[in-house]
Amino acid sequence: MTALGCEVAFRILHVPIGTLQINRATIVRSANSRLLFELRPGASVQAEVRYEVNGLGLRGPEVAEAKPPGVTRIAVVGDSIAFGYWIEEKDAFPRVLEGLLGGPGQVEVLNFGVPGYNLAQDVEMVRSRVLALAPDMVVVGLCL
Repeated sequence: MTALGCEVAFRILHVPIGTLQINRATIVRSANSRLLFELRPGASVQAEVRYEVNGLGLRGPEVAEAKPPGVTRIAVVGDSIAFGYWIEEKDAFPRVLEGLLGGPGQVEVLNFGVPGYNLAQDVEMVRSRVLALAPDMVVVGLCL
């Protein structure tokens, strides 16, 4: 009963409810039975920070499917650590890595991180989606 009371109060007061709020807005069931769920393309939610998912279903700015000439493309796969849960996209390690390695025009880091993913889902993400975008390197980031 206490949990129900808190839920009602939080909704009336519009208190951000973190993980639940983020997942409702950004996660959808995947047509790929090995992935189970994935980021919703075009999703946007304001919780502790703003979460934006681009048209390809990646956290971060829009990117072309074709790798730009002369650009090194790195794909980051992983769980909430790679995704950058509870931090601004600019502070998540894939974007920081991009800046450290030269930034836009030289290096493009694509954030395929999905909160809750495990290694089996990461392998399937690489097989089913990452390789189609022709990365030069794949980085796996998991919380142990």
